[in-house]
Amino acid sequence: MNYNSFDKFIIRIFLFLLSVVLAFFFPLEVFPSGEDDGFFQQINAILSGKINPDGLGTIHYIRYLVIAPFLYFEEQFHFGKNLNTFIILQLIQLCFFAYWKFKRIINPLLLIIILIPIFVSLRTSLLIISAFIVYFYITEQIKSKLLVLLGFFISMLSSGVILNYIVLLSIFLAKGTISRRKKVLIFSLFSIVFIAFIPSVLHKVLFFSGGGGVIAFITNMVSRSNVFSSFLLGNYINLAFYLLFIGLSLLVFYRSSYFDKSVALLFIISALTMEGLGSTSLFPLIVCLVCTKLNFRVLNKNAT
Repeated sequence: MNYNSFDKFIIRIFLFLLSVVLAFFFPLEVFPSGEDDGFFQQINAILSGKINPDGLGTIHYIRYLVIAPFLYFEEQFHFGKNLNTFIILQLIQLCFFAYWKFKRIINPLLLIIILIPIFVSLRTSLLIISAFIVYFYITEQIKSKLLVLLGFFISMLSSGVILNYIVLLSIFLAKGTISRRKKVLIFSLFSIVFIAFIPSVLHKVLFFSGGGGVIAFITNMVSRSNVFSSFLLGNYINLAFYLLFIGLSLLVFYRSSYFDKSVALLFIISALTMEGLGSTSLFPLIVCLVCTKLNFRVLNKNAT
C-alpha cells in the first residue's frame, strides 16, 4: 500500500490531535514518585547545594540541566505537566516519522511508540528519544552533529544508557566503513562520554562489590538486574514483559543487519545483568526492529 503526501499529512494531523487529547488526560510529572524517587533526591541535592560540581556531582548537574525546562514548566504554569506530555509526544512522533522514512514501513504496532509516554516517566521518555537519535546517527539516517550531541546529553540521565552508548560507539568505530571525519567526531563523543562516566562507574563498582571482590560485584549486579529483581520480588508481570522483549530481541537476530543485531544483543545483556533504564530505553527501538523483521511493509521502495 502506497501513501501519498496527502495521506501522510492526514496521519500527522491525526497524531497531533491525539497528542493534544493525551496531554490533557495524562499530565507528565518530572518526579512521579515524589521524594521517594531516587532521581528526585539527586536533583534536590543539586538545588539545595548538597552536592559539589565535581566527580559524581558532575553527572547530577548535567541531569538537572536536561530536565530543568520541564521542571520549570511544571512549577510555573498551571498546565505545565500537560505541556510536558505534549512536548514529549511531539518528540516521540518525530522519531516515529523518522523511522517510517528510514525503513519505509508503517504498522499499527509502531503506534505503541507514540503511546509510550503515557505508561512511563518523563525521564524514561527522554531516554527513549535519546536512543532513537543515537540509532539514527549511527545508521547514518541523520547528519546533524548538534542533534547527536543532544542525544548524548540526554543520555546522561541514566548510567545504564551511557554504558549502552559506549558499547554502541565501540561497535560503530570497529565497523570501519565510515568517513575519517565521522570517526573523529564519534571518537570525541566516545571520549567525552567515557570520561564523564568514570565517577559513576567507580560509584557502581563500590556499591555492588561492597568490599567483596569480583564475585560479589557480579552476584549483586545480576541479582538487581531488571529480569532477576522482578523474579525475586515476585513482580511477574514485569518479568513476563522483559522475557517477551528478550524473545523479540532474539527474533531480530534472524537476518538483520550487523548493527541491529548489536542493539538486540545489548538489550538482552542489559536486561539480564543491569538494573535501571538501560534496557527500558531500548523497548521502542526493539518494537521498531521487530516490525521491520516481520516485514509489515506498506510503503513501496519508490514511495516518497
